[in-house]
Amino acid sequence: MAGDEDKAAQGDGAQEDGNPAGPAAGFWDFTLDFYGGDGISDCLVRLQDECGLDVNMLLLAVWRGLQGRLLVDAAAAERSIATWREEVTEPLRDLRRRLKAAGWTALPTGLVAAAEGPFREQLKALEIDSERLTQAALEVAPTRAAAAGADAAVAANLAAVRGLAQEAAARQAEPLCAVLERAAAAYAAPA
Repeated sequence: MAGDEDKAAQGDGAQEDGNPAGPAAGFWDFTLDFYGGDGISDCLVRLQDECGLDVNMLLLAVWRGLQGRLLVDAAAAERSIATWREEVTEPLRDLRRRLKAAGWTALPTGLVAAAEGPFREQLKALEIDSERLTQAALEVAPTRAAAAGADAAVAANLAAVRGLAQEAAARQAEPLCAVLERAAAAYAAPA
């Protein structure tokens, strides 16, 4: 996902009555709502950047888990989006980040302004659209009913996604996934 700075551009994911989208909502609406939770975006970006995990797969794990559903084959779901992520989403994200981080003093003023403003915003919008398309593809990933409750399903799904990483990265991801598990439990708790 594009990050906290993009929350306003995406909408807050809340329904008109102000209630959270909840796990019964569509995947994208759930994502917009859950991603905006305290510390969630930072946690997800760390899992992406430091552990090599796909944010949309992690969000799918939480969303389906909160519905009491287990992912049938997390590896197949990840493979179904890998080419799109590698060829479209990641290059857009990398370019957006470079434009944000670079010191553009060697460029003419007009190009600096574009890199820091409207051009970068257009890239961000494309990246968000790419993420939305990814989620539409993942939304149909096969699931089955969980024998235990939603908390256990979230934990099992996150473990399955974490298992897609290299062993060291999977170990590093464990405490961050625990943060997501706690956030999912709090998210599902009645207000």
